[in-house]
Parts: sequence; C-alpha cells; structure tokens
Amino acid sequence: VRGLAAALGIGLGADAFKNFIQGSIESAARLDDLSKKTGIAVGTLGGIGFAAKQAGGDLESAVAGANKLNKSLAEAAAGSPLAAEAFKLLGVNVKDAHGQVIGADVALAQLADKFAAYADGPNKTALAIRIFGKAGADMIPVLDQGGTKLRENIAYFEKYSGVTAESARQANEFKSTMAHLALASSAFGQQLAQQMLPTLS
Repeated sequence: VRGLAAALGIGLGADAFKNFIQGSIESAARLDDLSKKTGIAVGTLGGIGFAAKQAGGDLESAVAGANKLNKSLAEAAAGSPLAAEAFKLLGVNVKDAHGQVIGADVALAQLADKFAAYADGPNKTALAIRIFGKAGADMIPVLDQGGTKLRENIAYFEKYSGVTAESARQANEFKSTMAHLALASSAFGQQLAQQMLPTLS
C-alpha cells in the first residue's frame, strides 16, 4: 500500500493509513445497512450513489428517493390510483411479465429513460416528487442522465469500487465487533473508576 501511495504521490503515515482503512470499512458497512433498508443489492446501490455524485447529489438523497420509490411502487401495484397515475403518465409498468412488483433498481433505470426525454418544468418536478417524495427534486439530475448512463455508472462501481456484498457484510460485522470491544473497554474503565473514587475523593 505504501508503494502504491508513493507512486501516486501520496504521503501515507500511520494515522493517515488508519483513517484510510477506517473510512473504507465504514463506507462498506454503510452500504450493507442501506442495502437491507432499500432491498437493493450493495453493488447496485453503490452505483446509484456514484451516479448521484456525478450529478451533484449524494448517496443519502438517492437512498431517500429509492425508499420512497419502493413505497410508490407497492402502492401503485396495490391499485392506488394516486400512486399509479405518475407511472402511467410516464409509461412505466410497475409489474413484470410474471405479475410481480418490479424492484426499485429496475424501476429507476426505466424512469431515468422517461425523465431524460421529458421536458423540464413544473410538471416534471411534480412527477418526480409524486414518485420519489421530498427527494424528487434531488433525483431529477440523476434521472436526466438516462437509463443507459445510470446502468453504466452502476457497472463502473461494481467493477472498480472493490465493494461486494460479502465485503460489505464483513465490514458491518467488524463494526459490530469493535462496538462490543468499545463497550467492554468502557465498562472496565467504569469499574476501575468506582474502585478508585473513594481514594480520589
């Protein structure tokens, strides 16, 4: 790692190396958590976040949009006229050929194709908010890139990020282990303090 860092002109001391590794672990663990919340695969979700960053947004806003999209899809599939209206206007079927509700990742790519061709203006913003909730306006720059660009960003992330479903799961387990160790360390400190307090007082 030091050799690679030197080749890139990066000075990587012990503290910097620690922060570098810690940041990578936390990012992977965060993706694992968000994947469970959204039902979107780690690599796909990371790619959506990468696409959001390319469009000036961030992972958090993309996840908020994906969560609301999941809700909108479920409501539309259940027959809610209000929820189904926006999808019908855009020509997106919320069910696949087998009658199952499509996933948020599949719907997002289809919606991106439609939004990319949709004229900018209040109607476009209203549709985005109807489907993605408060995150709708933040999702428009991502959607405007089109489904092809979104899929390319997802593929790029999956190929070059180094984050897989397994590594994200392991990162989350490591964070959990460190939390247990931190609690045990804190408990030892508390017990030691209780023994010493009478003398210190």
